[in-house]
Amino acid sequence: MNTDMEDLNRKLQQNQRLADFADVIMLRGLGRHPGEYPEHLKAAVAGTAVADMPGLGSRLAQPLVELVNARTVRGRMTGLLDVPPNLPIPVPDDRDVTIVWGEDTPLPLSRFTSARLQTTAKRYGTMFVLTNEVLRVGDGRARNIVLRYATRRLVRADDTAFLSPDAGSADQPAGLLHGLVSIGSGSPSTIIDTIEELVASTSDGAPDSPYFVCSMRGAAYLLAQDAALFREVTLTGGRLAGVPLLISRAAAEKLIFVDASRIANTDNGLGVAASTQASVVMDDDPGVAAEQVSAFQANAAIWRFVRYADWTKLRGDCVAFCELPIGGSPS
Repeated sequence: MNTDMEDLNRKLQQNQRLADFADVIMLRGLGRHPGEYPEHLKAAVAGTAVADMPGLGSRLAQPLVELVNARTVRGRMTGLLDVPPNLPIPVPDDRDVTIVWGEDTPLPLSRFTSARLQTTAKRYGTMFVLTNEVLRVGDGRARNIVLRYATRRLVRADDTAFLSPDAGSADQPAGLLHGLVSIGSGSPSTIIDTIEELVASTSDGAPDSPYFVCSMRGAAYLLAQDAALFREVTLTGGRLAGVPLLISRAAAEKLIFVDASRIANTDNGLGVAASTQASVVMDDDPGVAAEQVSAFQANAAIWRFVRYADWTKLRGDCVAFCELPIGGSPS
């Protein structure tokens, strides 16, 4: 009996070493040193909750969070005003400061804020289902497939919400384009004038942290104009008029100009968990009476992703956009 238990423990330890080795291979493939991700995960700024991760390895949850943050529009806008949730944020008053000269002259009081806004840690989430065969393979390449698919979907979902024209509610923030109308026509004959108008209408024509955002199709359209203004534009980003250009599929046919310094952003982390025991409704729009399927019976693992985030514009004119004529056929 003791011999059987010893053999079982030995096999368990061997399997754990194989899983750890696969994690190390995966981390090196991502350009990370394995020592950067200890068993207990804690993000540098935003909290990352990591729970039961069968077959995946807890070390890979942190790279997933970092990959998502590095590819979203919010994650690439370094000029956003990062704020904790539930903190009243003073909105700067943009009037000129009054100064006086002289040693004995009383100093005037300049107004610092005009209002206060507040963000919360709103919640959005989704779930994916994967067969256990994918997660059981002791090969970092299989795990890399999972990371890529999950990252791509989560990035697109976050960008779509951030750049949305939808109104906000108690459960979700308003998109940056809510309440805005397109500026100019964006046609080849007027595109340069339209871009000048975008800049002039954003943050009173003096944005502190400007960014352009468009889709890859939008970048291709700008390149086709063959003007000096677009010579630093690439299909993966580059610069437009000296300003960083971010590529996001969520921008669709729009060219968006953003003053990131006037957007308050709250990111309280991405929770990642997985289970082989849970039961879920296999539907992207489940009904109350829909049939549930057991992950155990289906030989599957259910991944759950929950993000806590919020954002708000500190002034109404910190975002502007135009519609590019890139939809439909050339004729």
